[in-house]
Amino acid sequence: MDRVKVPVKHEAKKAHFVALRDAFLVWNPKKMAELEERIRDSGMTDEEIQAQKYFNSRLFRDCVERKVPSPRILYWRVRAVYVMYGKMNDSKTQKPLFNSNAWKKANNVLKDILQGYYSDPPHLEFYSKRLG
Repeated sequence: MDRVKVPVKHEAKKAHFVALRDAFLVWNPKKMAELEERIRDSGMTDEEIQAQKYFNSRLFRDCVERKVPSPRILYWRVRAVYVMYGKMNDSKTQKPLFNSNAWKKANNVLKDILQGYYSDPPHLEFYSKRLG
């Protein structure tokens, strides 16, 4: 994937990447609820669980299957992230997260999504087992 390049020090970079990850990969809701309940039982608050998902998602990636939705669904999810974050200005530089090159790449990614290049094939989930 020729992904969209964003400024390294832009304050919206982390939020953009987390939102994009969540747009591309849909967590299994039942497994996620079970894992969150176990974590809650161990003493974490809901806010701490959300912070772990945001800043350190490895436990969730290891324990909960994910899938890439069909092109029709994926397109709108990814497009929403691009629209929401692309024009977001950095408070220090006053520059948007996406420049003209980034918008071109974003549009190319969206075209590829519509072609089906990113979605999991029907009845196959590639993000269910952690190898290694």
